[in-house]
Amino acid sequence: NKIANERAININSLVRPTDASLMKYNEARTPIVLEKYKLLLITNPKSGSTVLKQLMRRMMGHEDDYSVHEWGADGLPHKYPANGLNYTAHYSLEEVEDMMTSDEWTRATFVRDPKGRALSSYLMLRPT
Repeated sequence: NKIANERAININSLVRPTDASLMKYNEARTPIVLEKYKLLLITNPKSGSTVLKQLMRRMMGHEDDYSVHEWGADGLPHKYPANGLNYTAHYSLEEVEDMMTSDEWTRATFVRDPKGRALSSYLMLRPT
């Protein structure tokens, strides 16, 4: 009976244990959490995520000692745990469900023109 109740709760939940962003940290998929501001930021590759992660670091009180194009050996601002950011992967399903559904939390993402994003990805990844 307990298992049936847990399954019923999971079926009706927005957040599921199988969601890729909750299973483990992935720099391209895992939303950033700023508890102080009740902000959940979903970043997208090639749409300003470097600058957004730098901003999130500053909002959390971290100092940036690198420029946008000269990251340290630790891969800042993208590499966890060196970047010091909090991600949904570090929270319980119930906490993430609250972040995703509560009117007290702000959820934000930034997008980019698909053609410009595709060209930027190609130019970054093409063989030289």
